[in-house]
Amino acid sequence: MRKFLVICGPTATGKTILGVRLAKQFDGELVSVDSRQVYRGMDIGTGKDLPKNSKYQKLKNSKLGYYLFDGVPVWMLDVVEPTHSFSVAEYHGFAHKVIEDIWKREKLPILVGGTGLYIKAMIDGIDTLGVPPNPQLRAAYEKKSTEELFNILFHLSPDTVNTLNVSERKNKQRLIRKIEIAQMGVKKVTGKKWKNLKVVMIGLVCSYNILRQRIERRIEKWVMKGAEDEVRKLLGRGIDWNFQAMNALGYRQWKEYFEGVAKKEEVVKRWKIDEWHYARRQLTWFKRDPRIQWFDVTKKRWEEDVEKKVQAWYN
Repeated sequence: MRKFLVICGPTATGKTILGVRLAKQFDGELVSVDSRQVYRGMDIGTGKDLPKNSKYQKLKNSKLGYYLFDGVPVWMLDVVEPTHSFSVAEYHGFAHKVIEDIWKREKLPILVGGTGLYIKAMIDGIDTLGVPPNPQLRAAYEKKSTEELFNILFHLSPDTVNTLNVSERKNKQRLIRKIEIAQMGVKKVTGKKWKNLKVVMIGLVCSYNILRQRIERRIEKWVMKGAEDEVRKLLGRGIDWNFQAMNALGYRQWKEYFEGVAKKEEVVKRWKIDEWHYARRQLTWFKRDPRIQWFDVTKKRWEEDVEKKVQAWYN
């Protein structure tokens, strides 16, 4: 029976650190599940925390590779350029190959991250995974405003509109994808699904007050590390605000600053608020899944409790 471990939860709860610890104990390798960290050159604002002098090592006959975090391989970082519109279907395809390779070498795949849709795609599959991107449609709709896209989607599928949260209603890429799906109709999953899969899902959490403090401290740290310069370099490479990657948290907040409309202090304040709202949405998503076993990262010896749970499952 094939196994993989999932470590999920909101941002700033220490998922990667725990993943590395468990990988050492159970002979595993990490597979990042983060929709922002797939982009090359977007390191600080996405919180990759790449180890110094760690070189990207590629899988044989593949463009996929890994970085070593304290000796543990971490896959699915730096998969594509920021000019690329990355999808959950692409993530599914790439991660599937990586996990198969990890199993082939008799290691334990450990999925670590906070992008719930990607985790769902790997475990359960997604009905719309089989709806391919439509380049012509995307090019035509890219110039439209979110309000126009919302109205188009409403006429195509009122039921879909009713499922959108506030963030999705303002997200151009999400709206275009919803229109794409509504126009083509839902197809069954084309991605491969594993049989006899044994999964344990570990969720990390803490109180709202502590989580918000952690998020704000992380962002202050990233600003000191050079988040502003990272955005400047991306813009210098011709990666402008219209690209999907630049709509990510930690990047879109800088738009008005570089346009001379907002001050840096305002950017940082808005980033903290948006990151906090994102963490709340992550919690809402994951709390719907009864399979997740939750651990409070502020409790004493919580890591040992996780290890015992994983040990019992692993054996």
